[in-house]
Amino acid sequence: MRERPEGDTAGEADDGTFIVSEVWSSRAEQDAFMTSRLGAALAAGGVTASPRVRWVPLVAFHQPGA
Repeated sequence: MRERPEGDTAGEADDGTFIVSEVWSSRAEQDAFMTSRLGAALAAGGVTASPRVRWVPLVAFHQPGA
């Protein structure tokens, strides 16, 4: 299991919603990360709502220096 996504960004939308964008090799890797690490961290931080996940096909991904 990966320790974190291959790429991620976060920020606040105009309506105040907090949005995180991540790049994963597979849905299974993201699910394993959410189940084993992030879910517990969110719960420990008092976050009780389940995140809304939306999958979008990746068109291009650039890793400088890779």
